[in-house]
Amino acid sequence: MIIARYILAFWLALAPLGSALATELYDPPAHGFAVTPSDTVSFPETTELYIGHSAAPTTPCAVVTLTMAGTDGAGSGGKVTLKSVPNGLYPLRVTQVWATGLTTCDTIVAFY
Repeated sequence: MIIARYILAFWLALAPLGSALATELYDPPAHGFAVTPSDTVSFPETTELYIGHSAAPTTPCAVVTLTMAGTDGAGSGGKVTLKSVPNGLYPLRVTQVWATGLTTCDTIVAFY
């Protein structure tokens, strides 16, 4: 009985710490939204990005261009172009999916 009290007291002492860590980068995302590729509109930083092709799930997206969330001195993490991207969930911190050059990808969902 005494050991159970100590375990409970220890667990209760850590509970506030656990809630404070709930928004760390390595935590599972709690929100998501469909991404409409745009050359002018950015969105809040994400932690994961689903990239897919709904008509042919086994066909990779030919080209996807992203703006990464880090800073490169110019206020963004830079523009990155990915080629032959298989459908899937990627742990990428991005702020924009570019419409120019985007081919065959029609399902993009951002999570944060």
